[in-house]
Amino acid sequence: MNFLKKFILIIFIIFTFYTTHKVKREILFEREYKEEIGKEAYNFNLKNLEDKEVSLEKLKGSAVILVF
Repeated sequence: MNFLKKFILIIFIIFTFYTTHKVKREILFEREYKEEIGKEAYNFNLKNLEDKEVSLEKLKGSAVILVF
């Protein structure tokens, strides 16, 4: 009976370590995934802003030409 209790306790401890490790790993993967998405969104916004600035400069240039 004592052996059975120890065996169940060992199985429980192993299962607990396994589940906590699994949860930690999923949290880290989720964090990395969110960081990658954030970087891509930030880069996309930068590119979008640069495109808007270029088009604004083109509009300013064409407005100057129209004035003259």
